[in-house]
Amino acid sequence: MSDMASLLDSIYNSDQRVSPLEKTAEAAMLEQLGQSGQTAGALRDMSTAELIALATQLEADEGTEKTASAQPAAAEPEDTSELEKVAYDTFGGQLMAHAFTHELGLMKVAMINGKCRVCKENAMDIQGSSICSACHAEADSAE
Repeated sequence: MSDMASLLDSIYNSDQRVSPLEKTAEAAMLEQLGQSGQTAGALRDMSTAELIALATQLEADEGTEKTASAQPAAAEPEDTSELEKVAYDTFGGQLMAHAFTHELGLMKVAMINGKCRVCKENAMDIQGSSICSACHAEADSAE
């Protein structure tokens, strides 16, 4: 598990143009647990009902902190631009994932029907290949 975490950290921390988010949900939770004198290990011993109650309490505490401390107007444009960037990146990722899975579905249907997976119109006429000779020739000429 730690190998996966270190891999993801190395992937997402390699882009120096993107500043890391100051506060993540995990950091906020660990901070709240530290303030209440609990440790992350104590979470393993809690029942589901106790965890839900703790999460509800932390959400309520965070909500009161946000209303109690209003941010200055000068910080809003920077925070807004960071949020817009995160929202844009998230939407772009979701859009690409949906397009990718849609294309895979179209390729699957074409191949089931004996059609080329690229153009989805011509029959697969090359032995052992999932594309037609026209698409194969076009790919060779592009190189």
